[in-house]
Amino acid sequence: MGRGEAAFAYYRITSCDPPRGVYLEILLIQVILSDQSRGLVKARQLGLMRRSAFLVNTARGAIVEEAALVAALKDGVIAGAALDVYEQEPLPDDRALLALENVLLTPHLGL
Repeated sequence: MGRGEAAFAYYRITSCDPPRGVYLEILLIQVILSDQSRGLVKARQLGLMRRSAFLVNTARGAIVEEAALVAALKDGVIAGAALDVYEQEPLPDDRALLALENVLLTPHLGL
């Protein structure tokens, strides 16, 4: 895919890796939490996204490994994230996510 082209794809829940040559701009997570989806998005999947990409999670917090997401946001691996769900709810005051400027946090008000 060339620059400016959009890719829309459905990936099986057991594989979050896009096809070779497809770089994600927005990863919108909308799956149920199950043994298969827990920890589905790790550092590897975040690393396959463009540096200008955003992750949006309104499904369940445990689908994304929080430590990997924090590292990706701090290191500029992805541009930002919007989260409505967290590994622990309500989000504790000591979480690293709260200190990041490139993340939008809402208190589980979405979908």
